[in-house]
Amino acid sequence: MRKIVLIFLIISISIGYLTAQKPEKIYSFAKVDKPHKYYTQQVELWWKEIEKDKQNEEAWFNFYKANRNSYYTFKEKSLDTNKETQWLQETIFHKKKDDLLKLIRENIPNTFTFYYLKGKYESTDENFTFFQKAYELRPDISEIYPNMVNHYEKVGNYEKRKEFNQKIYETNEISPGLTNYCYNLLIGLKPNSILITYGDNDTFPIWLLQDVYNIRTDVTVLLLPMLTDPKYRQRMFNKIGIKDILQVDQNNKFTSLYKKISCHILENIDEDPQHTYVSLGVPLSAVQGYEDNLYLTGLAFEYSKSNINNIPLLIDNFENKYALDYISQPFGYDISQSAIDRLNRSYIPSIFKLYDYYTSAGDIHAANKMKWLGLKIAKNISQESYDYAKSILK
Repeated sequence: MRKIVLIFLIISISIGYLTAQKPEKIYSFAKVDKPHKYYTQQVELWWKEIEKDKQNEEAWFNFYKANRNSYYTFKEKSLDTNKETQWLQETIFHKKKDDLLKLIRENIPNTFTFYYLKGKYESTDENFTFFQKAYELRPDISEIYPNMVNHYEKVGNYEKRKEFNQKIYETNEISPGLTNYCYNLLIGLKPNSILITYGDNDTFPIWLLQDVYNIRTDVTVLLLPMLTDPKYRQRMFNKIGIKDILQVDQNNKFTSLYKKISCHILENIDEDPQHTYVSLGVPLSAVQGYEDNLYLTGLAFEYSKSNINNIPLLIDNFENKYALDYISQPFGYDISQSAIDRLNRSYIPSIFKLYDYYTSAGDIHAANKMKWLGLKIAKNISQESYDYAKSILK
């Protein structure tokens, strides 16, 4: 019996090892959350596929994605050298952007991957023509669709943005968890609101909901990183009634740019005709100095120069508006579950606040509902988060 168990363990370990050595399709880390070590392994595995056949476009495309994700998940180990230098020294398989594009030009010129990377890497007014060329060559590759949505949002062509959001929807690759989260983010806002966002996962699903489902099209979304583009910023500021008098130095760090832009919006927005919200995905450093004017309403802060009693707003959102079944009873496999778990922690501050309110009011049933939801979310994040939540939700 012991020999059988031992053989089984050896086979299991061998299978696990072989599986780990297999190159896999690489997704954006915004969609699938993998550790840095995974991406460095995949960089090596896909490079070995390239060495077998240097005209293998699939291998080049996945190598590019693994290489990129490895860079963005790399943590600097020393302040004496910059991130790229340290990252390149980690393994011989990592490639700088310019070197990678040169290799792709030499081996698979005039392909989807070549033009896609030209659009990604060469930040010029012509880069969209590269994306267009890539799309013409391979309209079936869905990775190009968000780039098209991004461009048409930037130039204000909402019909074309809608067209490519429809394509994203039809690929059936959009995570139901991400769309549920963004539905709740949208539905909890007052009519004709402005919403400042920061990342892919609290922005692109919102545009999809607006374009495909016609949900909350009254909300104007301001993606903070995109507002560093002067033409886009001027157009969006005109839309919300703000003068673009910013002197933005493009050589500044992004964090200081984001703060300058977001604070300019909050300082100059007219609160009477429109309400302004900041998604909880926006770093607090970007709104530093305005914390006392931000009121938690669920998945966003509402900005107000006068005091707001946010408890009724939180109760209305959690009890009447938010669709929370995707948390309490998810059905089916979601490839983006780790990213969803990371996003869902934005519910926790509101849950803590409502739990305290219901407990103080003697509403034990409502308090227990908040406790159950908070612990379920926290458990999916990490053991540390779960232990902390248990210390609050007693």
